[in-house]
Amino acid sequence: MNTPAPSRQFARRGSAYLLVLGATMIVTTMAIGGAMVLSSEIQSQSKRRELVQTTISAQSVLELGVLTFDNSASQRKAISQGTAVVSARIGGVKAVARATAQDGSDITLDPADPLTMTAYAEGLNASQGVSIDVTPVDAQPTSFAAAIHAGGSITITKSTIGGGPMIGATGSITAGTNSTIATPVYSSSLIAGGTYSAGTSAGVDEKTMPSELGLEYYASRATRLSYASIPSGKIENCVIGPGLNPFGAADANGLYAIDCGGGNLTICDSRIAASLIVWNVGTLTVTKSVHWTTPNKRYPALGMKGSTLTLKLADIDLSEQTSQVNFTPLALPFQGAGDTTTTSVLPITLQGAFYIEGNVNVTTVLPLEGSLVCTGNLVIDNARASLNRPTNFEVPPGLVPVTLTLPGSVLRVTR
Repeated sequence: MNTPAPSRQFARRGSAYLLVLGATMIVTTMAIGGAMVLSSEIQSQSKRRELVQTTISAQSVLELGVLTFDNSASQRKAISQGTAVVSARIGGVKAVARATAQDGSDITLDPADPLTMTAYAEGLNASQGVSIDVTPVDAQPTSFAAAIHAGGSITITKSTIGGGPMIGATGSITAGTNSTIATPVYSSSLIAGGTYSAGTSAGVDEKTMPSELGLEYYASRATRLSYASIPSGKIENCVIGPGLNPFGAADANGLYAIDCGGGNLTICDSRIAASLIVWNVGTLTVTKSVHWTTPNKRYPALGMKGSTLTLKLADIDLSEQTSQVNFTPLALPFQGAGDTTTTSVLPITLQGAFYIEGNVNVTTVLPLEGSLVCTGNLVIDNARASLNRPTNFEVPPGLVPVTLTLPGSVLRVTR
């Protein structure tokens, strides 16, 4: 029996099915390929956008880091322990700025040491890092060129001021008609009243002031002297200096820091052969007979932050016999000589750099050998001031303002 041949109609339909199926596969393959190309293009564009954003974010947080970096010892210490200079989300991207020494080691506490600021910004598909070298530059405080300078005003009543160094103020200087000033006087404002026998200069450029971080700079290097250990807040009939501290641990360099916690402090009938950094003080009164010098001219004799410094010295030498205290012990000789007796007499004096963040009131006598600079107002009332500036006087480096200078370019970094 013969097997019937396949129908031509059936064969044609099968061929059509195969042709349609093949065409469909081609179209599908093309669609998948197109989708892959489109997806790749979208990802590429997204990555480019994120690359731009991370670049902007890294540069922005770097600039923010430089602007907010105050160069204080406390901030430098925190940074050396891993704290970021600044951390922020900019344009939806997390960015962090950190600082190191320029050799990559931990940053030091010294505000004069250069550093490198580095900022990183990281997205899902892109990251950028930029850095810049920062160099601290000293700017000598010209206010210390004077024997006395006030950031506010100076008022002089019933007083005589003599000596070679000039005095001046950012604000006005007013002297009563019964006052005589035999030193050059300058003011960035006005000068009125009194007798100015050495000449005046009004409307001069403002003098630069010491660094606001100066007290912190020295306090971080000083031996703490407990305010609670000072009876009734009065340093009296004693000697303080290198290796000598009747109130606690002695500092080999004679650098001591006192946090008064808002209380008052009095220094009287004593020899201070030390640098005292005093803050949180209401009124610091230096009275009666005081012989004050600093063992290291690179330290201030006094750095104070508080309401008022009152200088009310008696016109009487510091007498060991009167106080029954040996102010010239073998451990701290006076003018090269020490002893074990109580027969010496020391002149009253204030030698060195005195920097006061606050006001100053002066009465009686002011035997100043150096410079007295305050940020507030200064009043000299019924006093006789003798001003002298030693030729070897130096502005303590910690009081020198440090500004941060930047080069003109930012370096891109990777990690």
